[in-house]
Amino acid sequence: MKFNKIKIIGDIMLDEWTYVKNNGPSAETKIDIFKSYKIYKSLGGCGNLCMNLKKLNIDFKLYTEIGQDYAGKDVQELLKKNKIKSFIKIKKKITSQKKRFFINEKQIFRQDTEDTKNTQKIGELLLKEIKRNDIVLISDYKKGIIYKKLHSEIVKKGCLTFVDPKNKPFFYKNAFLVKPNMTKFNEWCGKFTKKKAFSLLNKMKWTWLIITDSKKGVHIFNSKNEYRTYSVKTVKKTANVIGAGDIFFAGLIHLYQKKHNIFNACLLATKAATNCVEKQGIRYIENRDFKQNIIFTNGVFDILHSGHIELLKFSKRLGKKLIIGLNSDTSTKILKGKNRPYNSITIRIENLKKTSLVDKIYVFKEKTPLKLIKKIRPDIIVKGSDYDYKNVVGSKISNIILFDKKNNLSTTKILNKIKKF
Repeated sequence: MKFNKIKIIGDIMLDEWTYVKNNGPSAETKIDIFKSYKIYKSLGGCGNLCMNLKKLNIDFKLYTEIGQDYAGKDVQELLKKNKIKSFIKIKKKITSQKKRFFINEKQIFRQDTEDTKNTQKIGELLLKEIKRNDIVLISDYKKGIIYKKLHSEIVKKGCLTFVDPKNKPFFYKNAFLVKPNMTKFNEWCGKFTKKKAFSLLNKMKWTWLIITDSKKGVHIFNSKNEYRTYSVKTVKKTANVIGAGDIFFAGLIHLYQKKHNIFNACLLATKAATNCVEKQGIRYIENRDFKQNIIFTNGVFDILHSGHIELLKFSKRLGKKLIIGLNSDTSTKILKGKNRPYNSITIRIENLKKTSLVDKIYVFKEKTPLKLIKKIRPDIIVKGSDYDYKNVVGSKISNIILFDKKNNLSTTKILNKIKKF
């Protein structure tokens, strides 16, 4: 299905970051005076999602509301400065704002100012402008923009919805994808279990339920009763998790647009978000954040065909280094029979090197590359979509990405066809 445009509706905020230092005792009373020496302002709430999408060169339009105040003016200026297309109504009493205060780069407290009164004006405008097959991102911070009937009206228009939720789950019934964090899921359903997650997904008629769990990773459920979980391997103790949900969400949307399936998109978005939270201060996702260190795939690669090349290209794009586990001649005979391989190990290595896609090739003699995988410990193992996640050798060691095979090519079929002539 071809989708038209991306629209975003949600609660925008102004984030203010104030860095202070102790300026000595006060003469007025027994307290210390803290003097600010650095103040940053940035877009918060759905504005943070917009900034991350903008950094990934995604085209979209934002629908939101602000107040007629200084914070609202700052929001408008930041949207203009970052060239974010938006339709803003000035209907709120005040613009939602979060002021964070830091000493020596450590946050000491946050001051919130907000107007959470429900309004339907911007939602009604969105409904007039969306068209069938638009993608609508709902960035709900429960500040009044997202009302009970809005999502159902969007779905009636034939749009695909991705939701970052803060309201009750029934607000988003029939959504394509809903992404609560673990705190929100536990608030909805009690202590997390896979059974509860599937039950909620089916009850709400969602296609996908993605539960982010901070440093522990992400849980992915779908309406086909499939489940995967991806862990976060390296997160510094000093990780800056402010806005991590928006970073992950933006990465997920970006990868979905790039035709990745949701499982693959979640894995790569988790890695990108992990890279981002390890940076201090205001930071946004970039294409380089998706890159893994070591990508591994394996096979015989006997007669190198277009299917192999597409697999190698796909794998190479995922990481900094692509390693191939290549079946030896002996190993190939065990798998394919005494008449294989058609090409010797020397020729097969030369052909792979000629592609300029492979960084290193290891030849293994065993039936499977498990011993080699244990030695290399790659970040991701790539296999064709004719495999099942659980059945991929090394799935207990590394995360798995399945490459969507666009044709049914195989060396065996090619050789069988040649024999007929």
